[in-house]
Amino acid sequence: VIIFSLSSFLFPLPVFEMATEFGAGGATEAGDDDTGYEYGAVDVPSDDEDEQEETLDNALRNIQLQKEREAPPQVKPVISRQPEVIDDFIRNFLVKAGLRRTLEAFEAEWYERSISGGPKSGNLDSTLVPDLYLQNVRLEEQAETLRTELLKTKELAENTKTAWEKLKKEKNYHKMSHNRVVQEKDRLIKEVKRLQAQCAKYDPIVEEMRHKYEASMKEKMLLRLDRDKLLVRLTTLENTVKELEAGKQDSQPTAKKEVAIKKVQLDSPWPSDDRPNPFANGFKDSANPTLWTAKQFYKGHAMSIPNIALHSKLPMCGTVSDDRCWKIWNVNNGELVMSSDQHRDWVAGVDFNPRGTQLATGSGDHTVKVWDFHKAECLATFKEHTQGVWCVAYHDSGSFLASCSMDHTTRIWDLNSMRCRGVLRGHVDSVNAIAFQPFTNALASCSGDKTVSLWDPRTAYCSHTFYGHANACNSLCFTPKADTIISTDADGKVMVWDIRTVRALKTFECGPYPANGVSVDRTSTHVAVASDDASIKLLNLVEDKEGIRLLRGHEDAVLQVRFDLSGGAFLASCGADATWRTWS
Repeated sequence: VIIFSLSSFLFPLPVFEMATEFGAGGATEAGDDDTGYEYGAVDVPSDDEDEQEETLDNALRNIQLQKEREAPPQVKPVISRQPEVIDDFIRNFLVKAGLRRTLEAFEAEWYERSISGGPKSGNLDSTLVPDLYLQNVRLEEQAETLRTELLKTKELAENTKTAWEKLKKEKNYHKMSHNRVVQEKDRLIKEVKRLQAQCAKYDPIVEEMRHKYEASMKEKMLLRLDRDKLLVRLTTLENTVKELEAGKQDSQPTAKKEVAIKKVQLDSPWPSDDRPNPFANGFKDSANPTLWTAKQFYKGHAMSIPNIALHSKLPMCGTVSDDRCWKIWNVNNGELVMSSDQHRDWVAGVDFNPRGTQLATGSGDHTVKVWDFHKAECLATFKEHTQGVWCVAYHDSGSFLASCSMDHTTRIWDLNSMRCRGVLRGHVDSVNAIAFQPFTNALASCSGDKTVSLWDPRTAYCSHTFYGHANACNSLCFTPKADTIISTDADGKVMVWDIRTVRALKTFECGPYPANGVSVDRTSTHVAVASDDASIKLLNLVEDKEGIRLLRGHEDAVLQVRFDLSGGAFLASCGADATWRTWS
């Protein structure tokens, strides 16, 4: 057994199979034994051929290993081989040793044993001889596989190490960048603080210069007025001198007695209701507000500007602010014409007298003041309101002024007798805005109680109440045709009301931000809405398909808008960013 095992390990031979038919193909020699059977001989490869086969096998194995290195690692299946049986081993050994007669005797006896029904070599476990060479080859293949996997693992570890080093370098680089950014941030913070401190030093100087500028403008205005008065006096004196020179004056002057006559101021009469409305037939302006853009903007006040009004005849506008000041500006060049700071709290209401000589303001100090341009003074102060005044509005005749307040009331003031002609009570919350119906004697008001009311100010009677808003109403206006009311609320909803049928014609959703102000152009077609999202929304009352157009330019909430009704050439707006702007 030891000799057979060593021989199988040292000289592996192919399995020799007995030919079952005589004259089988592949036999090169034939011999007859005593029994008369013929046997075929098989060529045995020489050692040189074995070496060549081993060399080819090594080359193929190297190519396969190279492919495995390049391919992803995988588990190589182990192929089990059946060990060589003893009878084949003996035949191979006898052929290798050249013992032909011994082989013929063995074959003859083995064949007889097979014919007689003896045990076959393939069915006996004791006839199996372990092939040590095959086991060694299998172990070598396993070892080669493990070496290949080891190389791949080493290569993977090297790649991982390289990636780790790269990540470490990137981490250090980003850490250095972060430190540099932090240093730059600290430097910028220090620079910003330094600049803020420097600006804080300049703020008093700027404020002082602003006051000086306003004082200079007031002096300039007063000087102009004095100049006009002096010119009038000079003209009168020149005329007097001419009369004296012509001898038209009496030779004997008579003493004149000056008699002071106290005028009795009477209440102004309400005008008739059948006055013609110049806007009744409408205008056909070629200008399209949806195509307008911001043209000019001015830093008008130190704080928020809640309201703006346009002069009906001159290119002037009036603004009021939370800084307790009101100002009149030249719309063309933004020049300050007149200003005052005599109110003791914020100023929210402003309107020009249609006659063009007066300005009315309403303030948080519970007062309504009337100012005269030519005299440069306050003509009257009404103090009947018990809380802040939100809005003021002139009647188109110029003889009456209305004001609404947080005390839930609207008051009508007679500018001839300088007294309150009536109090409109009915709202259960703050009255936020009012407007006279153009060329009639009706007044509309909107309140925080979510309603819009239509009043007869002569009798203080509420003729209609419009319901439909779900939140506090902020603003309202009439169309120039005087047949429609447009109101806005804190949800951004804009509602169009028909005065004759007392119902809502249209509703526009401009939310979710509050709609603070509203105005209609003189064609009664386009509506401008001041929104809390720093935009002006343009609506079309005739064509719904245009949708909502936006005008952007303010940096904070837009609080009020006004169309120019005299020329229709521009739109004015003001906002919480302390600026007023024109759009055309």
